[in-house]
Amino acid sequence: MVLESKTVHDKLGRELMRVVLYDDKGRQKETRTLSMENYFGLLGRNLKETKRFVEIRNDRLPKGYITGWYADDDNYTVIFKVAGKTRQFVYRDGGHYRIPYPDLVFVVGVRKGQIIEKYTYVIDDKDNLFQYPFGNVSTQGAICTGNIDIKGLTLDEFAEEFFLGVTNDDYWQQGNHISPKSFSQKQMLEKLDGKDKFPMKWLLKASPYTLDKLISSHSKK
Repeated sequence: MVLESKTVHDKLGRELMRVVLYDDKGRQKETRTLSMENYFGLLGRNLKETKRFVEIRNDRLPKGYITGWYADDDNYTVIFKVAGKTRQFVYRDGGHYRIPYPDLVFVVGVRKGQIIEKYTYVIDDKDNLFQYPFGNVSTQGAICTGNIDIKGLTLDEFAEEFFLGVTNDDYWQQGNHISPKSFSQKQMLEKLDGKDKFPMKWLLKASPYTLDKLISSHSKK
């Protein structure tokens, strides 16, 4: 059985959680829409495995949770969003900067208690996906954790450690991460330093191109 959850809103704008249950062949068995209070109350009891549910601990549901797939407490994949804001950026070849990050979507896959799958993409307000514009992430969205020790981290902690890590140029080449092809990463950081908002016009489309396609591609794994 697979349990999938996604936030929705009713006609009054109240945030709810739609829960869909699939069987082992991927066929939809049941759908329910719960209030957030009832949903998190359900999860807060650390449900033991039954015919309908598997145990989900609260630290498996990061802030900005979108959806996830759980085999058990040590084997799952989660997709979540981290809102953009101004953060410190540590660049190995050029010091420290204070730059704006766009909204990001993370995909984290855990197997046998270890993070083995980690991707990130920029997301806009229409759920279109774009390449992460800085180093330490490939053009396919794969994250290089480098100096980050990811063992024993919650998903929220993993995201914060990602932002705090030292970024280099291993994945970054002119023209393959942002549309101004003449910028080096250092030049881009100097232009962003002290700004309030990341210029979305600089971004290159990712593959998959939308959040729905990203969810679909990971739901089959």
